[in-house]
Amino acid sequence: MENRDKTREQLLTEINKLKDKIADQEKIKSKRKQAEEEIKQKNKNLVLLMEASQAINASLDADTVNQRIIENATGLLGLDTGAIYLINKEKLTLSATTPPLPPDFPDEFRKAMITDHPYIQKTISSRSYIVLEDTARSALSPAEQSIMEIRSIRSIIYLPLIDGKEVLGVMLLGTQNETRSFSEAEINLYRTFSDQATLNLKNVMLYQNVQSELAKRKKVEKALQIERDNFKNIFKDMEDGVYIVSQQYDIQFVNSILVKEFGLYEGRKCYEYFHDREEFCPWCKNPDVFAGKTVRWEWTSPKNEKTYDLIDTPLKNVDGSISKLEIFRDISERKQMEKNWNMQKKKFHDILEGTNAGTWNWNIQTGELVLNERWAEIMGFSLKELEPIDINTWVNNVHPNDLPYANDLLDKHFNRKL
Repeated sequence: MENRDKTREQLLTEINKLKDKIADQEKIKSKRKQAEEEIKQKNKNLVLLMEASQAINASLDADTVNQRIIENATGLLGLDTGAIYLINKEKLTLSATTPPLPPDFPDEFRKAMITDHPYIQKTISSRSYIVLEDTARSALSPAEQSIMEIRSIRSIIYLPLIDGKEVLGVMLLGTQNETRSFSEAEINLYRTFSDQATLNLKNVMLYQNVQSELAKRKKVEKALQIERDNFKNIFKDMEDGVYIVSQQYDIQFVNSILVKEFGLYEGRKCYEYFHDREEFCPWCKNPDVFAGKTVRWEWTSPKNEKTYDLIDTPLKNVDGSISKLEIFRDISERKQMEKNWNMQKKKFHDILEGTNAGTWNWNIQTGELVLNERWAEIMGFSLKELEPIDINTWVNNVHPNDLPYANDLLDKHFNRKL
């Protein structure tokens, strides 16, 4: 009997162990099934994120991208409504909504101050999400209350769109008429989505900024090119020579006057074109010009033996680079006249010196009187003794009997009778 009782107890123990083992296996199966369901859900979420990201990436238009972001965001978990507010300093701009806004949606909600929307303000300052499971039981500002009523929003999640240290905007997602709770997995899904949306949004902003800068640059370049062409048209028919050269000594423009004198210029360096040199000229004014100075100097060409008055000045190009503009004025005739005058002057001086004559030279406009040393000697003085010298010096030294005759001769000279 005793042995029979032991056998029964052993059998019960084995049965209990077997039951525990079966229970453990059931738990393992349950956990495995739960893990499989979580994996399936994660895979599903990943697919949804990828599909949403691909849809968003299909455009670089800001309005289109923002609309696709909010539509895909609500579609992830089948929510009813959504909106994106972008931040500009202390102001909010409603960028996209789903469903689309009604025509009578108040303008004050399309553009508003951040301070009028405390939950958006808190989302921005905390850089974290906020969930209101029931807006009817939440403390709302007047502006928030009006939006909730107009859009019939009951549950809502606020998600910041963060780019580094900057919050670009806030995404709002919610349900209409009925409340809904958000699980940790759903919140994490939306946080991941908002990160991806921020990246897309930032790329679009960068693209639009680049496009805007390119458009501005093209506009400026077009205006500068028109101005440059106008300059060239003016230079083309000028009587003075004009040429433009780069900092690398490449000739960029030569007007017809200089082409007649020096020939075709295309593909040539300035030192080769004007000076028949193989390297830049030691006297080149380019360093001063490209430092922002305007330089004026004279140059005689060994090619045509003409002398030019040159003005070199910086010229800004459409691409922002600087060229040198040089204007050639032919002063060969004037220089020859100066040379002839100097020769005549020297010849006259030599004659006077040879005849030992006294001379006086009176500038009628200024009243200046110039006497030579011989004139002073004839009067019995040195030039030093006659100072200060003016027209009275001459008058005081003319013999009184000769003065009327001298004045008469001067009057006839002034009246072109002599």
